[in-house]
Amino acid sequence: MLPGNWKNFLRNDDNKDELFQFLGAESVSKDTGDRGIISTIHESVVSSNVNQNLDGLQPCSHEEADTMILLHVKYAMNSGYKDVMIRTVDTDVVVLVVAHFQNLENLEKLWIAFGTGRNSNTCMR
Repeated sequence: MLPGNWKNFLRNDDNKDELFQFLGAESVSKDTGDRGIISTIHESVVSSNVNQNLDGLQPCSHEEADTMILLHVKYAMNSGYKDVMIRTVDTDVVVLVVAHFQNLENLEKLWIAFGTGRNSNTCMR
């Protein structure tokens, strides 16, 4: 059942925690073919690719999601992925990716999908 008032629902930390756990688990539960999705659920790291070794990412104790995203991108790159997409609504993530861009030299394609709905943009290297 969906909440009637999302703003009130998201003001409760327990609701946000439960929602993030649900989204993390659901995002990796789908068959993604040759693509991989990496997500976190508290300190655990999960992947849509069941054969992917996640030892280098666990336990994930990053407090800030911004830096955790970069850690996941770097790990995906070091695991052989050549194309990565980051989807965010946070300008801090875009700034961090641009600042650390030179450290992602083994990626062939890097997309940043920024914003929501009509206000979304996608940038690619």
